[in-house]
Amino acid sequence: MSSIKKHQCPSCGGNLIIDNDKQMYHCTFCGSTYNYEYFREDQMLQMGETYLSRGEFNAAVDAYKFTLKKDPHDFLALRGLMLAAAHLNDMNDLIREDHSRGFSYDAGLVSEAFEGASDKDKGYFNDLREIYSDMIKLSELYDEIDSLSENRRKSGEAIRSNEVVRKDCFIEYGDGKERSPVRSFIINWIIYGIVVLNTLPIIIFMGSDYGALFIDIILISIYIFIPIMNLTVVYPRIKKKKALDKSIGELSSKSDGIGERLKVLDAEAEKLAGSIRTSSHDFVKKDILIMRDLKT
Repeated sequence: MSSIKKHQCPSCGGNLIIDNDKQMYHCTFCGSTYNYEYFREDQMLQMGETYLSRGEFNAAVDAYKFTLKKDPHDFLALRGLMLAAAHLNDMNDLIREDHSRGFSYDAGLVSEAFEGASDKDKGYFNDLREIYSDMIKLSELYDEIDSLSENRRKSGEAIRSNEVVRKDCFIEYGDGKERSPVRSFIINWIIYGIVVLNTLPIIIFMGSDYGALFIDIILISIYIFIPIMNLTVVYPRIKKKKALDKSIGELSSKSDGIGERLKVLDAEAEKLAGSIRTSSHDFVKKDILIMRDLKT
């Protein structure tokens, strides 16, 4: 028993009738015959497209590789492999979204598709392979930019944190003003020298009564207090401030260096992104024309 199927004869384009008893397709126009397996290739290509649209890329690869077993140069199957390798649902997906950040592809599948292409199709697959390669480079550039930006942000936070601690190294006086510990250290020694020079004769030439002894004790206490305060309070702040100044300087220098590097990388990324946009749009236009020719 026979029934008409939606298949056309590859030789003449006539309608094919399926003979279920012989499991063959028969062309009523030119008389050519084809077994069932012959048309499974078209079915697998359609299945491959369906799998791609669903994002089932491994299944799509299997479908296209099945077709390639029969015809290793099948353009549509090789094209499908290229799309599945980059996890693209269709060729328009190449320009529909920004795939540059985090872009990756299966280099083995891309190489397999390029090597399997016929000589007349090599240019097509090489162009797409170069676009993929450029997208990988752009993705790596963006990764480096993101990493450097994060490092710069952390450096900025460290600088601000150090500046807060550095501010605590300054000494607040009764007039409400804060002075550098170095300045305070010097002023304290000057005051100490003035006090000693003006009071030491009093200690030497005063008598030994209780009043003189009381004054001596006060003056000696001042002699001791100022050096102790300078050495235990002010000087540690000087050391701490110096260390913080060094750290802030190094962090600022690092941040400036990162900033300069980011300018270079941003310029490279912008240039490469523009090139990819142009080449991708041109390639998709070419692909549309090729696919249109294949359908006619």
